[in-house]
Amino acid sequence: MNKKNVKFILGFAIAIMVFGLFTYRTQLVGAIGAVLRSGADVPDGSLKMRTSESTTTPEFLQNGKGTTTLVFASENFSSLTMYVQTFASSTNVRSPLQIRLQGSDNNIDFFDYDPTIIDPVFFRNTNATTSIALASTSIPYSFQPYNRQGTTTKVVNINLLPARYTKVIFTIASTTENTATTPYFDGMNLWVNMIGQNSGVK
Repeated sequence: MNKKNVKFILGFAIAIMVFGLFTYRTQLVGAIGAVLRSGADVPDGSLKMRTSESTTTPEFLQNGKGTTTLVFASENFSSLTMYVQTFASSTNVRSPLQIRLQGSDNNIDFFDYDPTIIDPVFFRNTNATTSIALASTSIPYSFQPYNRQGTTTKVVNINLLPARYTKVIFTIASTTENTATTPYFDGMNLWVNMIGQNSGVK
């Protein structure tokens, strides 16, 4: 057997092995139903799904100051779950955590989610000429931690809209920045991990 035949046979055998592994992987995914991807899988860089590796290194947010942002690829996600841990200051009684979502097709231009909720009962009793009013402004999720000077945890299912990229923006809901003349220190430590469920493998 010459070298050409040996190379051909080896190449053919490798191709069969690769095809077999891909087929097995696809069947395995079909059997378990879904694949999860979280901050542990996409921890660093410009695209990330968690604020930091550990809850012991949270981000700090203060009323009227700054934001924390997560941006990640979401085109293969069928659902999204958000794990949130906060440690609110003892004075935080009026500045909840606000969470705003945006979608993008190119990871450059991001667009706010529209929070419009369609009531099926209303539309069953409305004629076809009725229009659906979209929200004129972005309305975020809002969460006031029930523990002050203590840890609060929350797991939230997010209504994910189809988009190649999703951005989640976290702020403290206050338009008044803490200053010497308005000395209140509403703030919190924040740690977030996003988990996306993927119905297939890419």
